[in-house]
Amino acid sequence: MDAEQDGKAILTMTDSAQDAEEGFAHAATMPQVPDLDAAARALADWQQAQANFATLPIIGRLADRPVEVVPIDVEATFGGDARPPRSACWMRVRDAAGLGPAMQRPALAYASDMLFLRNALLPHGVRPGERGIQIASLYHAMWFHADPDFGRWHLYAGESPWAGAARGLSRGHFFARDGSLVASVVQENLMRVVDGRLTRGVQGRSEGPFSRRENYR
Repeated sequence: MDAEQDGKAILTMTDSAQDAEEGFAHAATMPQVPDLDAAARALADWQQAQANFATLPIIGRLADRPVEVVPIDVEATFGGDARPPRSACWMRVRDAAGLGPAMQRPALAYASDMLFLRNALLPHGVRPGERGIQIASLYHAMWFHADPDFGRWHLYAGESPWAGAARGLSRGHFFARDGSLVASVVQENLMRVVDGRLTRGVQGRSEGPFSRRENYR
Protein backbone atom coordinates (compact mmCIF):
# COMPACT_ATOMS: atom_id res chain seq x y z
CA MET A 1 0.00 0.00 0.00
CA ASP A 2 1.26 3.48 -0.85
CA ALA A 3 0.13 6.77 0.70
CA GLU A 4 0.56 10.15 -0.96
CA GLN A 5 0.43 13.74 0.22
CA ASP A 6 0.44 16.69 -2.20
CA GLY A 7 1.09 14.25 -5.02
CA LYS A 8 4.21 12.76 -3.41
CA ALA A 9 4.64 9.30 -1.91
CA ILE A 10 5.18 9.53 1.85
CA LEU A 11 4.60 5.92 2.92
CA THR A 12 4.94 2.43 1.51
CA MET A 13 3.51 -0.37 3.64
CA THR A 14 3.45 -4.15 3.31
CA ASP A 15 1.22 -6.14 5.64
CA SER A 16 0.35 -9.79 6.14
CA ALA A 17 -2.26 -11.64 8.17
CA GLN A 18 -2.98 -15.18 9.29
CA ASP A 19 -5.89 -17.14 10.66
CA ALA A 20 -5.78 -17.99 14.35
CA GLU A 21 -4.28 -21.40 15.01
CA GLU A 22 -2.60 -23.41 17.76
CA GLY A 23 1.18 -23.81 18.02
CA PHE A 24 4.22 -23.85 20.28
CA ALA A 25 4.27 -20.76 22.44
CA HIS A 26 6.71 -18.70 24.50
CA ALA A 27 7.10 -14.98 25.08
CA ALA A 28 9.48 -12.38 26.47
CA THR A 29 8.70 -11.25 30.01
CA MET A 30 7.91 -7.70 31.01
CA PRO A 31 10.91 -5.91 32.54
CA GLN A 32 10.71 -4.81 36.17
CA VAL A 33 9.92 -1.10 36.17
CA PRO A 34 8.45 1.46 38.59
CA ASP A 35 4.66 1.22 38.67
CA LEU A 36 2.45 3.59 36.74
CA ASP A 37 1.51 5.77 39.72
CA ALA A 38 5.15 6.38 40.67
CA ALA A 39 6.07 7.18 37.07
CA ALA A 40 3.12 9.58 36.75
CA ARG A 41 4.14 11.44 39.93
CA ALA A 42 7.72 11.77 38.67
CA LEU A 43 6.47 13.12 35.34
CA ALA A 44 4.23 15.69 37.04
CA ASP A 45 7.10 16.86 39.27
CA TRP A 46 9.42 17.17 36.27
CA GLN A 47 6.85 19.15 34.26
CA GLN A 48 6.36 21.62 37.10
CA ALA A 49 10.12 22.14 37.30
CA GLN A 50 10.35 23.05 33.59
CA ALA A 51 9.37 26.69 33.17
CA ASN A 52 9.37 26.29 29.39
CA PHE A 53 7.83 22.82 29.20
CA ALA A 54 5.11 23.77 26.70
CA THR A 55 7.63 25.17 24.23
CA LEU A 56 10.21 22.37 24.38
CA PRO A 57 10.59 20.75 20.92
CA ILE A 58 8.59 17.52 20.62
CA ILE A 59 8.21 17.26 24.40
CA GLY A 60 5.75 20.13 24.68
CA ARG A 61 3.63 18.72 21.87
CA LEU A 62 3.13 15.33 23.50
CA ALA A 63 0.13 16.67 25.40
CA ASP A 64 -1.61 17.24 22.07
CA ARG A 65 -1.09 13.68 20.84
CA PRO A 66 -3.99 11.17 20.99
CA VAL A 67 -1.75 8.80 22.96
CA GLU A 68 -0.87 9.51 26.59
CA VAL A 69 2.77 8.82 27.52
CA VAL A 70 4.25 8.38 31.00
CA PRO A 71 8.02 7.71 30.88
CA ILE A 72 9.58 5.33 33.39
CA ASP A 73 12.65 7.60 33.65
CA VAL A 74 11.58 11.14 32.74
CA GLU A 75 15.10 12.59 32.97
CA ALA A 76 16.46 9.98 30.55
CA THR A 77 13.55 10.37 28.14
CA PHE A 78 13.51 14.17 27.97
CA GLY A 79 16.91 15.22 29.29
CA GLY A 80 20.15 15.93 27.48
CA ASP A 81 22.60 13.75 29.41
CA ALA A 82 24.11 10.63 27.85
CA ARG A 83 22.38 7.47 29.08
CA PRO A 84 22.39 3.75 28.25
CA PRO A 85 20.46 3.09 25.01
CA ARG A 86 17.21 1.81 26.44
CA SER A 87 13.95 3.27 27.69
CA ALA A 88 10.44 2.34 28.73
CA CYS A 89 7.15 4.18 29.11
CA TRP A 90 3.50 3.54 29.85
CA MET A 91 1.11 4.34 26.98
CA ARG A 92 -2.60 4.34 26.27
CA VAL A 93 -5.10 6.14 24.05
CA ARG A 94 -6.38 9.31 25.73
CA ASP A 95 -9.96 8.91 24.55
CA ALA A 96 -10.89 5.25 24.20
CA ALA A 97 -14.55 6.02 23.46
CA GLY A 98 -15.30 4.91 19.93
CA LEU A 99 -12.02 3.02 19.60
CA GLY A 100 -13.51 -0.20 18.28
CA PRO A 101 -11.72 -3.51 17.70
CA ALA A 102 -10.77 -2.54 14.13
CA MET A 103 -8.81 0.52 15.36
CA GLN A 104 -6.96 -1.05 18.29
CA ARG A 105 -4.01 -2.30 16.26
CA PRO A 106 -3.67 0.88 14.15
CA ALA A 107 -3.67 2.94 17.37
CA LEU A 108 -0.89 0.81 18.84
CA ALA A 109 1.04 1.05 15.56
CA TYR A 110 0.77 4.86 15.72
CA ALA A 111 2.05 4.86 19.29
CA SER A 112 4.96 2.56 18.42
CA ASP A 113 6.68 5.40 16.54
CA MET A 114 6.49 7.83 19.47
CA LEU A 115 9.86 8.38 21.17
CA PHE A 116 11.09 5.00 19.86
CA LEU A 117 14.15 6.29 18.02
CA ARG A 118 15.05 7.99 21.29
CA ASN A 119 16.79 4.75 22.29
CA ALA A 120 19.46 5.19 19.60
CA LEU A 121 20.07 8.82 20.60
CA LEU A 122 20.38 8.29 24.35
CA PRO A 123 24.10 7.36 24.49
CA HIS A 124 24.99 10.53 22.60
CA GLY A 125 23.41 13.11 24.90
CA VAL A 126 20.90 14.34 22.30
CA ARG A 127 17.64 15.82 23.58
CA PRO A 128 14.42 15.20 21.62
CA GLY A 129 14.01 17.90 18.98
CA GLU A 130 17.53 19.24 19.50
CA ARG A 131 18.88 21.44 16.71
CA GLY A 132 21.77 20.13 14.66
CA ILE A 133 20.46 16.57 14.40
CA GLN A 134 18.29 15.46 11.47
CA ILE A 135 16.08 12.59 12.63
CA ALA A 136 13.37 10.55 10.94
CA SER A 137 11.85 7.07 11.05
CA LEU A 138 13.03 5.09 8.01
CA TYR A 139 12.01 1.43 8.21
CA HIS A 140 9.44 0.38 10.78
CA ALA A 141 8.26 -3.21 11.26
CA MET A 142 5.70 -4.45 13.76
CA TRP A 143 4.35 -7.86 14.74
CA PHE A 144 1.13 -8.27 16.72
CA HIS A 145 1.05 -11.27 19.06
CA ALA A 146 -2.36 -10.51 20.60
CA ASP A 147 -5.24 -8.08 20.18
CA PRO A 148 -4.47 -4.97 22.26
CA ASP A 149 -6.94 -3.10 24.42
CA PHE A 150 -5.23 0.24 24.02
CA GLY A 151 -7.74 2.08 26.13
CA ARG A 152 -5.80 0.45 28.98
CA TRP A 153 -2.16 1.09 29.90
CA HIS A 154 0.58 -0.80 28.06
CA LEU A 155 4.31 -0.79 28.79
CA TYR A 156 6.51 0.00 25.77
CA ALA A 157 10.09 -1.11 26.49
CA GLY A 158 12.87 -0.69 23.94
CA GLU A 159 16.62 -0.65 23.41
CA SER A 160 19.11 0.21 20.68
CA PRO A 161 21.78 -2.44 20.03
CA TRP A 162 23.57 -0.40 17.34
CA ALA A 163 24.03 3.02 15.74
CA GLY A 164 26.40 4.21 13.02
CA ALA A 165 26.65 5.74 9.55
CA ALA A 166 23.95 8.29 10.48
CA ARG A 167 21.52 5.47 11.28
CA GLY A 168 20.22 3.93 14.47
CA LEU A 169 18.51 0.60 15.15
CA SER A 170 15.92 0.12 17.88
CA ARG A 171 13.82 -2.85 18.94
CA GLY A 172 11.10 -3.06 21.54
CA HIS A 173 8.01 -4.76 22.93
CA PHE A 174 4.53 -3.75 24.08
CA PHE A 175 3.24 -5.50 27.19
CA ALA A 176 -0.26 -5.37 28.63
CA ARG A 177 -0.37 -4.39 32.28
CA ASP A 178 -0.76 -8.05 33.28
CA GLY A 179 2.65 -8.75 31.72
CA SER A 180 1.47 -10.48 28.55
CA LEU A 181 3.40 -9.68 25.35
CA VAL A 182 1.17 -7.86 22.85
CA ALA A 183 3.47 -6.69 20.05
CA SER A 184 7.11 -6.40 18.95
CA VAL A 185 8.67 -3.51 17.02
CA VAL A 186 11.92 -2.95 15.10
CA GLN A 187 12.92 0.34 13.52
CA GLU A 188 15.82 1.84 11.60
CA ASN A 189 16.00 5.60 11.92
CA LEU A 190 17.97 8.48 10.48
CA MET A 191 20.13 10.37 12.99
CA ARG A 192 22.32 12.60 10.86
CA VAL A 193 24.57 15.17 12.53
CA VAL A 194 24.44 18.44 10.57
CA ASP A 195 26.03 20.94 12.96
CA GLY A 196 29.64 19.73 12.84
CA ARG A 197 29.80 18.38 16.39
CA LEU A 198 31.35 15.10 15.24
CA THR A 199 34.41 16.90 13.87
CA ARG A 200 34.69 18.71 17.19
CA GLY A 201 34.69 15.37 19.02
CA VAL A 202 31.51 16.05 21.02
CA GLN A 203 29.84 12.67 21.49
CA GLY A 204 28.21 11.00 24.43
CA ARG A 205 29.55 7.72 25.76
CA SER A 206 27.65 5.05 27.57
CA GLU A 207 27.78 1.45 28.64
CA GLY A 208 26.51 -1.16 26.21
CA PRO A 209 22.80 -1.91 25.91
CA PHE A 210 22.98 -5.35 27.49
CA SER A 211 24.91 -4.73 30.69
CA ARG A 212 21.82 -3.97 32.84
CA ARG A 213 18.83 -5.00 30.74
CA GLU A 214 16.51 -5.10 33.72
CA ASN A 215 17.28 -1.58 34.96
CA TYR A 216 14.90 1.00 33.51
CA ARG A 217 15.06 3.37 36.46
